[in-house]
Amino acid sequence: MTAAPQFTDPDARHAWSDYFREVDRRLRPLGASRRREIRDELVAHILDGLDAEQGESESERLVAVLARMGSPASYLDGILEEAVLAAETDPGWRLGQRVRSLGRTVGLAATYLLGLFAFLLIVGKFFWPAEVGVFRLSTGWIVAGYVDNAGAVDLLGFWLIPVMIALVAVFWVVLPRVFDGRR
Repeated sequence: MTAAPQFTDPDARHAWSDYFREVDRRLRPLGASRRREIRDELVAHILDGLDAEQGESESERLVAVLARMGSPASYLDGILEEAVLAAETDPGWRLGQRVRSLGRTVGLAATYLLGLFAFLLIVGKFFWPAEVGVFRLSTGWIVAGYVDNAGAVDLLGFWLIPVMIALVAVFWVVLPRVFDGRR
């Protein structure tokens, strides 16, 4: 494995780690040996470019080399596409990809449905303020929704609305980005 250079300039260390964080993220679908092989080739190529580059500081030279290389997406997507086509003959790889894809899809569907439930509680609280909310029933159970039970105690009252607005934001904005891989 080709070792990364030990930069003395913090800007160069930061640029290197940012660049290779993106490289590692894009190479994640590949097997460990193939990831290491591609990463080692990139490190060697960048080190050769650093030796040939003219500049006053490490960070200037590194930024120039990385700019010439382009974003990791520009060249890694083609490599990944070839690897995916080659791996399609491996049934274990396809099954793993399908299971991960199914997990993301189920997670996204669940977050949107929970967000819809929270939104409906907000709307329902305006029309049925005494029956919609989070209640403790006489049996001790805590339920959320429409409850037509005289023995139920409303735990949030109209505080339900800001709590549910926050949950809608989490379920419709934050969690879909997590399941989609965009943090």
